[in-house]
Order: sequence, then structure tokens, then C-alpha cells
Amino acid sequence: MQTSHMIFYRFVLSGLLLLISYTPGYSEESRLSQPVDTLSFHLPDVVVTAIEGKGVGSVSLLPPSAIEHVQPFSVADLMQLLPGGLTINSSFGQPQYFAIREITLNNGLNNLYPQDAEQVQIVLDGSPLHSNTDIGNPFSGADTRFLSMNEVEQAEVVRGIPSARYGNLTNGMLLLKTRSGKMPLTAGIRYNPNMKQYTAGKGFVISPPGHTLNLLADYTAQGNFHTGGLRLANTYHWQPGGHPLTARFDYYVRIGNLKSYASEENHIRQKLQNHRLTFNGEWKPGKPLLESLSFRADFSASKTVEDKYYVPFAQQVYTRSTVTGESVAQVLPARYICRELREGLPVYTEMEIHAITQRPLPSSGSRIELSTGITWRSEGNRGNGLQFDFERPPSDSPRPRSYKEIPFLHSGAAFAEAVFHGPYATVQAGIRYHGLGCKDYGWLGSVEPRLNLSWTAFSSSRYQLRLKGGAGLMGYMPTNEMLYPSPVYNDRTSFYYNDPKEGNSLAIVYTHVSDDRKNTSLRPTINRKFETGFILGSPLVNLDLTGFYERKTGGFTFMTDYRPYTYRAYEYQSETGLHPEYRNGQVWVNGQPVPYRNRHSFTAVSTPANAETTTKHGVEMTADFGTFHPLLTSLVIDAQWLRISNKTDLLTAHTESGEINGESYAYVGYYDKGYNSKGNKLITEQLSTNCRFITRIPRIGLVTTLTLQMVWMQRSRWYYNDGNETEIWPVYWCGADGIRHPFTETEKADPDFSKLLIIGNPNDFLQDTYKPYGLINLRVSKEFSRYVTLSFFSNNLGDMRPVRLVASTGNYLRQNPSPFFGLEMQIKL
Repeated sequence: MQTSHMIFYRFVLSGLLLLISYTPGYSEESRLSQPVDTLSFHLPDVVVTAIEGKGVGSVSLLPPSAIEHVQPFSVADLMQLLPGGLTINSSFGQPQYFAIREITLNNGLNNLYPQDAEQVQIVLDGSPLHSNTDIGNPFSGADTRFLSMNEVEQAEVVRGIPSARYGNLTNGMLLLKTRSGKMPLTAGIRYNPNMKQYTAGKGFVISPPGHTLNLLADYTAQGNFHTGGLRLANTYHWQPGGHPLTARFDYYVRIGNLKSYASEENHIRQKLQNHRLTFNGEWKPGKPLLESLSFRADFSASKTVEDKYYVPFAQQVYTRSTVTGESVAQVLPARYICRELREGLPVYTEMEIHAITQRPLPSSGSRIELSTGITWRSEGNRGNGLQFDFERPPSDSPRPRSYKEIPFLHSGAAFAEAVFHGPYATVQAGIRYHGLGCKDYGWLGSVEPRLNLSWTAFSSSRYQLRLKGGAGLMGYMPTNEMLYPSPVYNDRTSFYYNDPKEGNSLAIVYTHVSDDRKNTSLRPTINRKFETGFILGSPLVNLDLTGFYERKTGGFTFMTDYRPYTYRAYEYQSETGLHPEYRNGQVWVNGQPVPYRNRHSFTAVSTPANAETTTKHGVEMTADFGTFHPLLTSLVIDAQWLRISNKTDLLTAHTESGEINGESYAYVGYYDKGYNSKGNKLITEQLSTNCRFITRIPRIGLVTTLTLQMVWMQRSRWYYNDGNETEIWPVYWCGADGIRHPFTETEKADPDFSKLLIIGNPNDFLQDTYKPYGLINLRVSKEFSRYVTLSFFSNNLGDMRPVRLVASTGNYLRQNPSPFFGLEMQIKL
């Protein structure tokens, strides 16, 4: 055992990655037009990059060979295969997300913000992956660390307008397909500088007519992060009456564990356990009015637990009151360890019925395909929520809230679509209605028409020109936490007396409760997409060019308001030996009422709102220049130019914190930008390309991919009302009465309102722009025989990491990821 460990460490020295897999035989089905064994590097046309779909719309197809070549740990690694996609070094140290048509360069690295992936739909074998009832991250997409790539056979990225069958998305979708048919015996070990992964799988033929059972297990670890899963796929095939009938039962279970230990007084442990059961059935009667009928039923339940220990900040008292008014609070110890336990149990149920028929048309080679279907979904969270010991409460004085109190959401959708296939044209037209029913909101709905078309303008034996275009609406419903946010409890100490020598203490706390955070005017986010482009085939180059425009309105955000309240501030009692008591709504000392003053203050309350407008326009290109036969090398260039404008249209409130002579500041200002934001509009722009030189030598089974990645343009700039004003007064103001008043020149001249003036930094509005920079990646795959394949990759070969100045902050950043190396070995018997 010790010797094997020494051999292993020699392999992983300097950041190498080793994957050893034992696979006796290989069998797969692919709906992509490729050879059966797409992973054989003895084939002259093995595909190791993403290819553009041949149908309508903007679609990137990732065959098994391309997925294997990129060696993904999560679906986030697949983004580098999209047009203009940038390199990312695999790591599970933080959540991994998948986004489409987003500018992902942040602080010089290719990193995603969680909200960039919020409205991207990920579909696994026809079943959407949900995160709508996860409490705590209302604007976050699905964390893909808990989706194993070992079970994924091929992928399809819909960048443009999807079929009307799919909904609750605005930013595109990722369709994943797992293996079908009998899986060979497979075992694998993979290492890189960050992670290690183990995989084992085996398929069984239960009965020759077509009953197969596949089992796949995997385990991944990186530092204190661990995740493992098991997948069971049970497939049946029948031929009743000569008509194919297929049924498939899939069961997935995945666990995750993350520990962060600083000391016995400060540590966190997070656990996840997910169970997903899916049934898919398809019957193909082959009738004129019914070509096929499919049914899908999904059930998913996840349990998330966060166990957190820490020492709170200085805190004297705590009250359990959940109503507005005074209450007797408990006096807390000077120092204690608090334990917060947060439990979530998201539950999803979804069913879909889908029918397809097709009819030939009188014109030669023409046919029309009609499809329709309905979907129903119910989702909620049955977790216990936040729990803690009332004798040792958290420092921010929350109240326990069970997620079981949050109502379930019930949604339904119906769609109809027609696809016309002609000799020179293909037209896909559909419409979808999506509705969401929830307590206190009634029925939220969106109607989403969609259209994709392509037309062959010219075709000959050597040249072909095909024009394409599309337009459509896509909607995204508000999540569970947006619809039912937690109440806000603002506790203010009105009276405090503590005499530890005599054992006498009394604390009175005034609680101001804001439990009306719902925004009943909340509506779905709508994205309007338009695309146009062409596909040119010629002996010199095969070119696919798409221009697009998107405008997403009603994007979700939280707006801040301040609500006034009045409380009693009792006179401070400095003497010892007193016996204060609270009765009849008054503090008494030695039989006398304690004097008090009425004081005014405000409670900050955030409410969900439709206030974000995002506009995108750009160009995507893929150019395949074919193979230069003397060098057996082909050149594929992909590129993306993208410009994104994000504008926030809401009034955000702010007031000065702290007290002066025991009094809170008397006014609140309402601004047309976030108080901590540089402005109310951000424009970012990026132009990136990938030049992939692919060398295939089938005679010796060698494939190499040398990629030159360039970022030609990267810039961003903040605006305030399309300008750069740094002295910003509020639009409205309010006082203790809570009534909003227009902010006029009179208030500007009044010294009492001077604290409402926001003075910004002029540098905040400078444009951050950088010179072009790039990096080189290398991937090499070699088959030594039909049984052994060795692969090597290197990200950022040459350590190209320029340091650039950020004009708006005066700081410096280092661009490009650090060098990353890997080695993979496969054994097939």
C-alpha cells in the first residue's frame, strides 16, 4: 500500500491529475450524428469540441467525446466549450453555477455570481432540477456540485429560444442526458491539485427482451468538502401489439458534507441529503393522430442542515416577543456559546404528459409535427427552519421560524407547438401558458409565444447558405422566499437594570414587528429574446453566426424601506439595591413609576420587488476551417461579443444610524439608487475568442487540442441616471409620521436634512478597461491500444497572468487563472 501511494504522489506532483478507470467493453447510445464509439481516438473525425446544432435556434451540442475531453467535475466546467467561453480551474471550495450569455470575468478571474445562474433551467433526462424553495438564497441558481458529471453522457445548451415545452426560465437551459442501455463495468479514480474522485458502475441485463438495470456510485472530496451519490436506472422495453413501450425508473441519492473548524467555540458543519425519484414512460402507437405519448413523474426531497457554533457579540438582553409592544426580556450572561441549527426540507412533485403526432404534407419532402402537453408542479419546504436555545440566543435577536409555516406553491403549464419541415425551410412555432397559484397572491400567470425558423437560401454540392431567426418570451416565477419573506423584529431596550450582587435585574424591550413584507403586486420576470443569423457551408470554412438582443424586465430584487415607531426610554437607575418590577404596562421602583420619554426611531424592512431591467445584445460565432491534411490539423474559432446593461428602477430608503443625545436621526431619505451602490446603472462589455488547433493522427490514436484564448475587450462603467453626479439628494423624505414628502430646495437649505446628502467618489464613474490578454491551454489524448488511453491537459500554459490597474478603485488585479495541470489514464478491457 505504501508503494502505491508513492507512485501516486509522483504522478500528482506539480498539480497533475490522474484518472485510472477499468472498463471492460463500451456501449452507448447517442442521438447525435456520430460513430458509436465516439471516444476512440483512432477515428479520424472524433469530436472534442462543442458543435452547433443543425436544427432551428442557437444550440450547442456536447457529444460524449467532448465532455470526456474537457474532464468536467461539474457542469460549470462545460461553459468553456461555448462560443467565447473562458477557462475555469475545477474547484469545489465554493458553489459551482452554470450560466448562459453572462459576463463572468470578476476581479480578473472567470467566476460566476450566484444570481447569474438564477434563471437558467437545468434538465436531467427530461426532469428539471429545482431550487425554488431553498430558503436563504432567493436569488441564487442551483449549486451544481451536487450533480455528478459521471452519469452524464451528452449535453445540449440552448442559448436562444427554447421549445414551448420548457418554461420557468429566462436565461436559457442546459439539457443533460445520462447513459441508456446496459452500462459496462466501470471503475475510476481521478485526482487533481484540489480534488479526488472515485467512481464505480455496472449494468445488468435482467431479461433479454429489454429489461436493464444500471448502478453508478461516485465520491468526491476537496479539503473539508465531501459529496457522494448513487444512481439506479431501471429500464423496461416492450412491444405490445408491435408498438414500442418504454418505461424507466430512476432513483438518485446524494449526500454532502462541509466542515469549517476554527475552534470549539467557532465552527460550522453543513450537511445535505437529496433523494430524487423519476418515472418516464413512452408509448409509440404510430397512429395518424398519435405518433407517441409520454408521461413523466418526478419526486424530490432534500434535507439541508447547518449546525453553527460561535460566541455572539456583546448582548445584554433577549425577548421572545413576536408582537409589537413592550415585554420583559431575559438578562443574558456576559459570554456564552450560541448554537444555531438551521434545517431545510425542500419537497417537489412534478408531472407531465406530452403527445406528439406528425403528418406528411402534399408538397414533396414536407411534413408537420404537432405536439402538446400539460405540466403540474407542487413545491414547498417542510424543514424546521431556524432553531436555537432561548437561553443562548444569536446576536441579531432573531425569532425561530419553521419553514412548515410557508404555504406550498402550486403551478401548472400548458403548451402547444408545431414544427414544419420543408425542403428548404423549417419553422417551429409554439405557445406556452404558465401559472402559479399561491396563498395571498391569487394566480400569477404569463403567456409565452415562441418562434424559431431557418431557410436554406442557397445550396449546391460545394456551398450552402442557411438563414435563421427567432423571437420569443420566457417567464420566471418568484420563488418561495420572495413570496413569503420572514417577519422583521426590531428590539429596542427601553429599561435595563442589573445588580449582580443583590441578584436583582429587570430588562424591558420594545419590539417593533414588521410582518407585512409581502408584495402582492409581485409578478413574473419576463425576458424578450430576438435572434438572427446565418450558417455558411463552403470548402474553406463552415461558419455559424448569430446576433441576439434580449430585454428582461421585472427582474427580482429587494427594496429597503424604513418604518417609524415610538417607544419609551425609561430613566436610567444607577443606585444599587433596587427592586424594579414591570406591571400594568409600566416600570416601577420602590412603588413609584419610573419616568420615561417617548422617542422615535425607524425599522429597516426589505421587500421583494420587480425593479431590475437587463438588456443584452451581442454576437456569437463558430468557424470551422476544416483539416489541413499535411499536418492533420483542423482549426475551430469561436467568439462572443456581449454587452449587458443592468438598471435598477426603485426607491431605496436610508437614514443615519446611531443616536445623538439618545435620539435617533429624525428623517429618512428615499433615493433612486442603492445607498451603498455606485449608481443605478451598470454597463459591462466583453469580447473573447478561442482558437482551437485540433490535431488528429488516427493511425496512432493521438488527438491534441491547443487553444489560444483571448480577451480582446473587457470594460465596465457605472452611471447614475446616465450621468456621473456625485452629490445626490433624496427624491422623497419622511419623518416620524411615516408620510413621504417631495424633497425640494427648501429641505436642501435646511441644516437638519444635511445628513441625507450622499457624497460619492468621482472615481466610481470611471470606466474600467483593460488591454487585450490571453492564455494557452493544451490537451493531449493518446490511445496506446484498444485498452489504454492516456490524456494530459494544462491550463494557462506559460503562466500568463498580467497585473492591471482598476481605475475606479485604484487597486490592482491579476488576470487569468493560475496554471493548472492534469493527467488522465483510462483502461478498457
